[in-house]
Amino acid sequence: MSIETRLANVERSLARTRLMNLGLLLGLSALIAGGAQSTSDKIVAKELSIVDNDGNERVVIAGDDNGVASVRIFDAEGIARISSGVNKDNSSYTQWFDAAGKSRIAALCSPSGQSSVQWRDANGNVRIGGATMNNGDSTMMWMAPNGKPQIKVMTDTNGNAKFISGD
Repeated sequence: MSIETRLANVERSLARTRLMNLGLLLGLSALIAGGAQSTSDKIVAKELSIVDNDGNERVVIAGDDNGVASVRIFDAEGIARISSGVNKDNSSYTQWFDAAGKSRIAALCSPSGQSSVQWRDANGNVRIGGATMNNGDSTMMWMAPNGKPQIKVMTDTNGNAKFISGD
């Protein structure tokens, strides 16, 4: 075999090797990219922020340094409208806010199981409140704007009910 023939064979072999390496590189790249897009069973982060098309935060899920885990939902203007979470003491809460960012409804649950709901007016004054105690007693109250109870209804675990009217 002449040197020219042998050289031509080596060049063809080298061209095939280069083509095969390119194919392997593309295949490996596709495998890595496909792996990066696969689903995961767990995401670990201190905060997860979901944004709208303009990049504005609409939902934030976070755990802070004070031991509070929370979910906050924002309106299109960036005002928190719903906030829900668990505090360091294991009490939990959910609040609904108006367009001005003022809390209008709040639901709370203590670690021992006591629970309450408060409805507030535009000035932040509690106007209606309800609660259940661990012993089974329950209360509903309607308040004047100054916070003075006007109507109070209570029941206890023995089935006794009380109705109290304000001035």
